[in-house]
Amino acid sequence: MSNNEIVEIEPYDDEWPEHFKKEAQALMSVLPEEQLLEFHHIGSTAIPEMPAKPIIDIGVMINSFDEAKEKIVPVMQEKGYEYCWRTDRQPPFMTFIKTDSSGKRTHHVHMAEEEHNFWDRLYFREYLKKNQKEARNYFDLKVALSKQFANDREGYTAGKAEYVNRITELAKKELDEF
Repeated sequence: MSNNEIVEIEPYDDEWPEHFKKEAQALMSVLPEEQLLEFHHIGSTAIPEMPAKPIIDIGVMINSFDEAKEKIVPVMQEKGYEYCWRTDRQPPFMTFIKTDSSGKRTHHVHMAEEEHNFWDRLYFREYLKKNQKEARNYFDLKVALSKQFANDREGYTAGKAEYVNRITELAKKELDEF
């Protein structure tokens, strides 16, 4: 993964939910069913009307990291996904990156066990879906960061972290469930 990737925010595309469904169905058809618990459309492309980087983020809840490494990683790699063991997050989780023929990212598939704090992202997503003012604040932050870190994808992501963490904690207090 390159840190020097261009950060481009595009207007919301009504096709993003369909892209999620299509890729999730394709993955369900090739991955070992006994490892898969749930599929979720996450990230900004999952929030209606939210401009975003045009990368579909998919969260896959799995039974076991150890079994996933053995049974899922080879299948994902065979399907053209680059495997990344995300040790930069604690506890770590797995991410797979799919690119198009030009090398541009099209999908991120994140896999974590059910009890992993990765799933707090669902609170963030649902909170922004229900709070238009906060969704606008997030959009404004993303636009500012995309200008500040136009050629630094990691800087862009790091710049959102404090905001995302604050809203996630607020969402966990306010939302009964996601």
